[in-house]
Amino acid sequence: MSDDDLGDGLGDERLQAAFRHGGTIGGDPRTVDADDFLARVRAGSRRRRARRTVGVVAAAAAAVGIVVTGVTSVVSGLDPPGSPVAQEATASSSTPTADGGPSATATTLRRSASSRSLAVYDVHVADDRSVWALASRECGRAELCPVIANSTDDGATWRSRSVQTAGGDEAIPAVRDLAIADNGTDIVVAGQGIAASHDAGATWRPADIAAGSSVRDLAAGAAEAVAIVEDAGDGAVVTSPMGSDTWSAARLPVSSDERVGTTFAGGDVVGATVTAATSAETTALVARTSGSDWVRLEAPCASRTPLVATDGSTLWYLCYGGSTSVLAATAAADGLQDPAWVTTELPAADNAGLGAWNDGTAVVSVNKRVFRVDSRAGTDELTGSSSGLELARRDYTYRATDQCWLASFRGQLLHTTDNAQSWSPVRLR
Repeated sequence: MSDDDLGDGLGDERLQAAFRHGGTIGGDPRTVDADDFLARVRAGSRRRRARRTVGVVAAAAAAVGIVVTGVTSVVSGLDPPGSPVAQEATASSSTPTADGGPSATATTLRRSASSRSLAVYDVHVADDRSVWALASRECGRAELCPVIANSTDDGATWRSRSVQTAGGDEAIPAVRDLAIADNGTDIVVAGQGIAASHDAGATWRPADIAAGSSVRDLAAGAAEAVAIVEDAGDGAVVTSPMGSDTWSAARLPVSSDERVGTTFAGGDVVGATVTAATSAETTALVARTSGSDWVRLEAPCASRTPLVATDGSTLWYLCYGGSTSVLAATAAADGLQDPAWVTTELPAADNAGLGAWNDGTAVVSVNKRVFRVDSRAGTDELTGSSSGLELARRDYTYRATDQCWLASFRGQLLHTTDNAQSWSPVRLR
């Protein structure tokens, strides 16, 4: 990708939000020289404007800032520039549904003249075929508007959801994280605050504990949700039972010179990474199972922005960014008190994705290569499916042994139904 491709139609705020949220660039803005990146974006934008002025690239005026490749292993969450849908200039429309929310039609979720891009950056699934995607679209010169879309037929059709209270007011502004319980009914979103829905997204209630505060990370397991609220120095961890509107501050086994980094959750396990204030590296994890006491686990390898994933039975920890990548695994349900890490060496990577598959298996993307790692049986490289998977944002979301969804760093959506052997693009429509 050239500098001219960066940031087309996207402002600094959009890119900074991507740095805050994106796992493939480390899940932490410290791994990226944001000033240099933004400078290149601005330079590319100036060159594009100059070309448009002289009419050399007339079609660029309608192009979105996210380049999409139309191959099966790369999602088409956005229609490619120049396609018939990309050239449509229809205004957004919606049809009221029984619960009062708008119905997601092709025009509500596709690009239009007034909202040039729709980038999917988070996806979660429940066991009842319900898939939830969190996207953003441009709704102003320097403003992004969140779009929450839900499918109950494995992604064949989608309907948009607004984060509103029963009275029709906005529950919280700037939604940028989403987590869902296995029941498909209890959903949590975070942004400038935290809000929860207990009726599959029909209505939402804001949480008092994070009112007006920026929430930079959110995860949910089967029984509990965990988030990091930026209201106390370097952030405070708060938790809530799934299905509840009560959030409380967690008392973690960390020292005053340490800070929390990112959250993780799966099954009955929730946790967060811990970084020393004087160091750029993550040094430990804190975690607990089913509301028990928090325990501290020393990091199995050194990394500035490790990726952590769990399905509740196995805890996975990926270190990357050096000469090699190291994936470590330990039992989660019964092994948090005394972890016995088993490590696997993988190729070097400057971007990565990690997902806990099931029963001791994980899928890892390192640059343009994808591996399925079994903590007992070894490692297999998945061929023929890597061209899109290296763009995984932070993790993969699973619904069954052979099914998986992921959101890419480019705002794209992928789905596999054959145990990650092949991936198909999914378009919100």
